[in-house]
Amino acid sequence: MPVMWGTHNGSQIFIQAGVIDATAFQGPLIAGGQIPRIPNPPMFTALVDTGAQVTMISPRVAQTVGLKPIGQMPIQGVGHAISHHNAYLFHVAFVIPITSTRGIVQDPGNTVTSMIFVMPSAIYGGEITATGDNFDVLLGMDVISAGSFKVEVSGHYSFAF
Repeated sequence: MPVMWGTHNGSQIFIQAGVIDATAFQGPLIAGGQIPRIPNPPMFTALVDTGAQVTMISPRVAQTVGLKPIGQMPIQGVGHAISHHNAYLFHVAFVIPITSTRGIVQDPGNTVTSMIFVMPSAIYGGEITATGDNFDVLLGMDVISAGSFKVEVSGHYSFAF
């Protein structure tokens, strides 16, 4: 089971997430959701938001990945006002370090070996325009609930899926 871990600042958790165009994806997924034909998906800073039902991406993500809107989706914000945003179909990916019982496995060049884990279900997500410069992906419960997300008082988090 792949696991990501890191630290948080007590109020926000930022992680690196890849975004892959689901309409152009050739598949199929192999064991554990690994996709060997996507060696380096574009990675973006993502804010983990347990209050968001769906994962959202910035216009910069859509442009970088080459996503085309497939419609509009209604989004209800904190003020209960509903607005319509471009909707996209994409996969979310994570780079996971490969570990052994003795720690991180290294290749002969002494760099960390990792695998790309792509969440098997495509995300029907919207475009978010107000991200500031802090993040480009808002990871919602559609991704978070696909695994086990743990936030510790010590300032650490883990996400197993």
